[in-house]
Amino acid sequence: MNIRVVIATVIAMMSMSTASADTLVNPQSQRISDLWNLTGADSVGIKLSGATFNGGCGGGNDMFATDPNDASNKLMQSLLLSAYLANRGVQVTVNGCVAGVSKIVAVHVTPN
Repeated sequence: MNIRVVIATVIAMMSMSTASADTLVNPQSQRISDLWNLTGADSVGIKLSGATFNGGCGGGNDMFATDPNDASNKLMQSLLLSAYLANRGVQVTVNGCVAGVSKIVAVHVTPN
């Protein structure tokens, strides 16, 4: 077998094994204690009361944000704003980093 093919195969397999998985931050529903627009981006940041997730992004363990490049960014922003205004709990799923905090990839607004 060609050595270039072997090297390319090994690199491809290594990159697949290091891919991060989506992580549910808070199995118990928590309230959004703060919500803000990230400067210079079509993105929303939130602070979850009681969250203690460390995604290795450098931000606080209770701070998360939507990614302006995510196809469902507007939908997640709407869900987060609705939950904040109605004082409803949310569960967020994250994967990766954006703006120095864990990047939200899914939002579940929970019933009271």
